[in-house]
Amino acid sequence: MLTLPYFFEINMNPNQKNIQEKEGFTVDYARKTFNDLLKILGVKNGTDAKARLLTLMDDISLERSLRNLGIGQDDFQIIVDNGFNSHRVINNPVKVTEGIVRKILGDIL
Repeated sequence: MLTLPYFFEINMNPNQKNIQEKEGFTVDYARKTFNDLLKILGVKNGTDAKARLLTLMDDISLERSLRNLGIGQDDFQIIVDNGFNSHRVINNPVKVTEGIVRKILGDIL
């Protein structure tokens, strides 16, 4: 749940350059699915979806900071080495790279 809100911004603008290379994934499919999720959340865009989920986390007292969980920037490499798997993120409509994962980790530090 710590990273989920940030994926809404990542997936906000699928295009031919960043769409996942997976059978059935097209820019139109990604946009339609994304818009369906926005409707479910009752928001207009990925930034609003991110804010909605962060507020929900606060409302139910979920921790939003890695630092408060005892995880620091020095731990990022361990997280990326052991938690990032390019095959596991292939279900995301937009390609997810180690760089994107590091940015998200920095945002939730």
